[in-house]
Amino acid sequence: RDVARAAEREEARVQQALCPGNELLTVQFTGIQAGDAKRDTGRASSQNFARQAGQLFGLTDGEVTDGDVCLLAPPEFFRAREPLPVEPLLAREDQGDECSETLRGRIAAARKRPLAGCWPVAVIGDEDGAYVVLFERRGPDALAALVLDRGGRLAFRDYPGNTTDASSVWRVDDGGVFDPGAFDILFVIEGPQGVELGVEWAGAEGANVTLLQADGALLRERLAAYFYRAP
Repeated sequence: RDVARAAEREEARVQQALCPGNELLTVQFTGIQAGDAKRDTGRASSQNFARQAGQLFGLTDGEVTDGDVCLLAPPEFFRAREPLPVEPLLAREDQGDECSETLRGRIAAARKRPLAGCWPVAVIGDEDGAYVVLFERRGPDALAALVLDRGGRLAFRDYPGNTTDASSVWRVDDGGVFDPGAFDILFVIEGPQGVELGVEWAGAEGANVTLLQADGALLRERLAAYFYRAP
């Protein structure tokens, strides 16, 4: 019982949520939901929400949309961070290549590998941005990446493909086609150690959500979750 009370006191410290569009909302811990293990489908959906066990938080201001993914944390976490102006963009494979030749050249030179495609996924501030790129294949080596261009410096998060299964190279049942439109930049904040991005990468059965932090030429994973949604 003492352990449970200590856990509830810790959860009560969580009072804010950073949601898509860099919207910082106020939340309140309302208790522990027991769920229904026999009827829980494992899907992260509003229809299955009441059957899942876990901590419950309620919004005390603002609104969210069904399916939104938010980052919940104590106030001191957000006091040490500043949301940056961000405009998420829809990047689809059929949009074609929309990156400038200059940017393509910088990325290719940084990785010493030609690009097969480059798509903007977010505008950050006045001059910076986030991009999804696909590198040319080298035999069985397939590689895509999320790239942050911040102040003229590039940081990468690699997504190597698994070419041993041609039907599911990057995501289950992707047919071997890389889809830049599956990426969504949820929020961008300036943290004590550098820029941090909330990234959702959707697939046929669910979505990977990560909190990435710029560290030199890398975007390092700080938090990660998977939301199973179908079938």
